[in-house]
Amino acid sequence: MKGPPGMPDSKPQPSERPRSPWRRYWLYQLPGIVVVAALAAVAAQWLSLPLWACVVAIVLWIAKDAALYPVVKASYQAGSPTGPASLIGSLGTVRDALDPIGLIKIGPELWKAKSSAPAAAGDVVRVVGCSGMTLLVEARPPEGDG
Repeated sequence: MKGPPGMPDSKPQPSERPRSPWRRYWLYQLPGIVVVAALAAVAAQWLSLPLWACVVAIVLWIAKDAALYPVVKASYQAGSPTGPASLIGSLGTVRDALDPIGLIKIGPELWKAKSSAPAAAGDVVRVVGCSGMTLLVEARPPEGDG
């Protein structure tokens, strides 16, 4: 989708290569490591802490970040759909009739949805797209069709 005239598109240029999740993660951790190192230096100066204690604190901080990486790795992968876009292809149950806008339930969540054809409460629909925070849905064909 294009923006207003005169505004550049926000899509990345083809020459830009996405960073690996590992690199993105450490770039986000770097400011925290710098702050901990600065606090350790201040603590060594003002509290007369031994240098080895400050180094251990910094190493433990970095070890904590390394240990957490496997847990949060998926969050740093580029190109994964998030928010409503991650629901494309999911099935939902109509809670409030879609004529054309209503509510559907996907798992435990209620979503605002828009359908090109009316759908009654209880009907099963498939998410085919999204527009902002509104899901675009179509009626799911009955089993055995096709």
